[in-house]
This record gives sequence, structure tokens and C-alpha cells, in this order.
Amino acid sequence: HLPRCPVPALVPEKLLVSMAPHELCTVTAAADVPDDFKALATAWPLWDSKTHPQKPRGSGKFRFDYNGTYASERVLIMSGAATLKPTDGSPSFDIKAGDAVTFWNGFSCDWRVTKRMTKHYAYYSEDGKPEEEYETGIACDMCSADCFAESYLFEE
Repeated sequence: HLPRCPVPALVPEKLLVSMAPHELCTVTAAADVPDDFKALATAWPLWDSKTHPQKPRGSGKFRFDYNGTYASERVLIMSGAATLKPTDGSPSFDIKAGDAVTFWNGFSCDWRVTKRMTKHYAYYSEDGKPEEEYETGIACDMCSADCFAESYLFEE
């Protein structure tokens, strides 16, 4: 018997046709991901495993703790595959292209990317609404202010 999602009200009803390989992670298989979720997710930022820090470098291995100010991170895997091993000793599980995954705050796992992965991601609050969009900024070495708008590294 798989554990239930800790906060089912936060998951879109159509994504509840899912498996919960861990009490703080829900996976919806690619074949069951609704089209409206796919359309929504493609507007989110895109993450690429190639650019994520790995130990050792280029190994596809890294630890990630889902412990931000958000209630959950929702992702749609666009390409690739990975095995996730929860740090609490729970069994490992696989995620792959097309799957929708919800990582609940407090989940921690060791990633092993087995095929270069890209995924769209967004953060959601406890009320199930998207978190405010955060503009990636650059903290000034002199004043610690957010100097994004003034940076020559970014085009408008």
C-alpha cells in the first residue's frame, strides 16, 4: 500500500491518478498527465540536468532538499530519466520523460540522472496557488542590493 499524498487538496484533481512512491513525492505517469497540465507547465522555467552541480562532476549524481518557502514544487519532465533515492531510507524510484512529479516541502533525495533530463518546474504555496514569480537577480558585491536591472550580463 502506497502512502497518500500529505496535502491532496494542493494537487490538481486530474493529477490524483498518481502513485506516491514516498509520502512527500507524488508521480503521475506520462500516460496519465492531463493536456491542460502539460500546457500550463510549458510556460514554467526549464531546468537542465547538464547545468546542475553534480558530485562527482558529470556523474548525474546530486542531493536535493526540497525545503524552500514553498509548499510544493511541481514539475513536468520533458526529456530524460532519473532514479531518486529518498534520504530517509525509503525505496528508490524512477521518473522519466512525460511524468508529472510533485515534490512536497521536506522531501530530500539523492538524484542519479540516468539520461540527461530537462523539466519545467514551478513552486506552489499551501493554498495550491503558484508562488509569486521570482526574478533571478544578482546581488551586488558592494551594497548587496539586487542589481538585476542594471547588470550588463542580461539583455532586456
